[in-house]
Amino acid sequence: MPSLSPRSPCISFGPFEMDVAVGELRKAGILVKLQPQPFQVLLLLAEHAGALVTREEIQRCLWSDSTFVDFEHGINFSINQIRGALADNAEKPRYIETLPRRGYRFIAPVNTASKRDSPAEMELPAGAAPTTKLRYRSASDMRADLQRLKHDSGRTPMHAPEEKTLVVLYFENLSRDAEDEYLRDGMTEDVITELSKIKKLRVFPRAAVFLYRNRVITAPQVGQELNATYVLGGTIRRAGNRLRITAQLVETRTGYSAWAERFDRELKDLFEVQDEIARSITQALRITLSAQEEEAIACKPTEDLQAYDYYLRGRSFARRETRADLELAIQMYEHAIMLDRHFALAKAGVAAACAKIYEWHEHDSIRLERGLANCAVALTFEPELAEALAARALLAYVQKLHDEAIHYACRAIERKANCEGAYFVLGGALFASDRWTEGAALVKRAVEANGDDYNVYTPFMNIVRSLGSVEAAQSLREQEMRVLEHHLQLAPEDARARILLSGDYAYLGRKEAAVLQLHQAMAIRPHDSNILYNAACTYGLIGEKEDALAMLKSAKEYGYTNWGWVSRDPDLACLHDDPGFRLLVEGVH
Repeated sequence: MPSLSPRSPCISFGPFEMDVAVGELRKAGILVKLQPQPFQVLLLLAEHAGALVTREEIQRCLWSDSTFVDFEHGINFSINQIRGALADNAEKPRYIETLPRRGYRFIAPVNTASKRDSPAEMELPAGAAPTTKLRYRSASDMRADLQRLKHDSGRTPMHAPEEKTLVVLYFENLSRDAEDEYLRDGMTEDVITELSKIKKLRVFPRAAVFLYRNRVITAPQVGQELNATYVLGGTIRRAGNRLRITAQLVETRTGYSAWAERFDRELKDLFEVQDEIARSITQALRITLSAQEEEAIACKPTEDLQAYDYYLRGRSFARRETRADLELAIQMYEHAIMLDRHFALAKAGVAAACAKIYEWHEHDSIRLERGLANCAVALTFEPELAEALAARALLAYVQKLHDEAIHYACRAIERKANCEGAYFVLGGALFASDRWTEGAALVKRAVEANGDDYNVYTPFMNIVRSLGSVEAAQSLREQEMRVLEHHLQLAPEDARARILLSGDYAYLGRKEAAVLQLHQAMAIRPHDSNILYNAACTYGLIGEKEDALAMLKSAKEYGYTNWGWVSRDPDLACLHDDPGFRLLVEGVH
């Protein structure tokens, strides 16, 4: 890898030019806003164009050992800022290529203003292989070379202020009425979403706090376990159309309250309460909202609170994914749409529920057409709505249009990093396309974003198992098992969760527990084709071939449709050479 030494006063690539002396990035002569830290990262990558620059090398060059900063957050923030400034795309990069778990590579040709030994060195090919090490071997070397840049930009040596990180715990439902759980969940998740729109506040996603749901724990404990500086908790009580909500923000280091409030309101004021909570927290943490953040927080999915109440009910049913629950979810969504015909979220909910019924319960083209129609309307109302993009991805996935599914799932994730269902589709489509290496690189992000959704684990378990990574597969099984066990404490009637837990127990060698969960799931939904299929998988994992084959036949009888997967499912490996199994699969095809 050629080293740009002495440092060039100007570096250019494509329409961009970097003025190293003053720390400015310009595009066709127009100044592009880029903060000093991301500018230094971009400079480091551009000066070593064509070569891998590891995250450790970036850390060594730009963050000294004496600087207390969350490096992982710092480098991720810098790369995101750079991509925004360059209008670059992580999936189809023109400038910065991510090498998962390793680092980054600048892939565009680079020109410099300094004289070179030969013209060939003026442009470094995107595929150039590294031949030497980075010339900066320590943070002090890099800082010395950047001293003039820091002086001109008026910055002092980098000592990042303490980052404000927040965990929003699920509010406690004081009504003690299971019917109000959907409202408690919706309220909590909406507050998380609202606060996540604030750039100066890092809010832990729903997946990180799900296992704290209904758990008695102090704010300092949560702060220690998640390394968070603040925790927001509270209670909600509903009496008819009246709500009493309490909220408290606690500093985890001291355990002292930074802000607390009680709201006695009507249900129609729910959005207003959520707004007040979000704004009160920013004031307590001395965060000034930008105009864009003010606008984002003020934007609501519907003006009709009754429509929103129906939407939350529908989402609660949809998360269980048995046929009966999905039908109820569609009814709730349609009630919401009757009250607000422009309610894009509810339209997206109908689309996703129809896709799941089509895939798992009833391979009827009417379901597919209904889902596509609702999704099209949702995207007409809000073209960049993450939930509608995720529903479109799911509709493509169930039609075996895997490239299209991947495209829409990635768009959904770009719009909303923890978009519900997006990683499930992305993992499933990558697995079905035999793009296992790409899928394996996403495991950590998928679990961090959607790990509270027990459905997200299955496609990624299949991916790592297919790659021969037994330890990774077992780790995912164990994580899924914990999520399922917690979920079933809250929703013991969820037959799908029970049958998936049965499979986890079987995989981990807990035969008696596996069979117990299987029987309980089948008692709840004896004629559900998806439950019957997963029961066959459990029997397959514990080596009960006759029972596994019998369950498969019952699954076929009650309408199981995904037979293209059956012959590939590793849980049924014990049956793959069985004549009866082959006859059954061939007969379906």
